[in-house]
Amino acid sequence: MLTTSETILSITVWVLTGCGLFFGGRARLRKRRLLAKKQSQDSQ
Repeated sequence: MLTTSETILSITVWVLTGCGLFFGGRARLRKRRLLAKKQSQDSQ
């Protein structure tokens, strides 16, 4: 059985990991979209 502090720490770590994955994924998609947009403008 986990203690209260271990549970809180575990939840905090998972929440921060989830936030990092979410915002990192958004940044990667945004960069990919901007790169595709720039390439399409360069080819015109």
